[in-house]
Amino acid sequence: MEKRQFTRIELTTSVRSTVCIGNITFNGFVDNLSIKGMMFKSSYQIPLNEIMSITIFPSEDNSDIQLKTEGKAVRNVNAGVGVCFNKPEHDLFEKFIKIALLKMSI
Repeated sequence: MEKRQFTRIELTTSVRSTVCIGNITFNGFVDNLSIKGMMFKSSYQIPLNEIMSITIFPSEDNSDIQLKTEGKAVRNVNAGVGVCFNKPEHDLFEKFIKIALLKMSI
């Protein structure tokens, strides 16, 4: 039975992201995204309960477009970590959708 309360978008293209824990930065990709969290795929193993600053680059063409939030590592999976945002990210989710829709119409 599905425990998630919010729709999760499974991404069909790689969306670049960085995660910062203290002064260490990990590069990776967002595998899926919801209002409450995301799956961050990376070759780095991030310990559970680590608090992190997150930057998502939703446009491959323009790295100046950045969405920023904070979260905590809550689940380790093969080559990734489940991240729970510190607060529901309605604005981030809405901006991400608008950028994705704009990109699809170009």
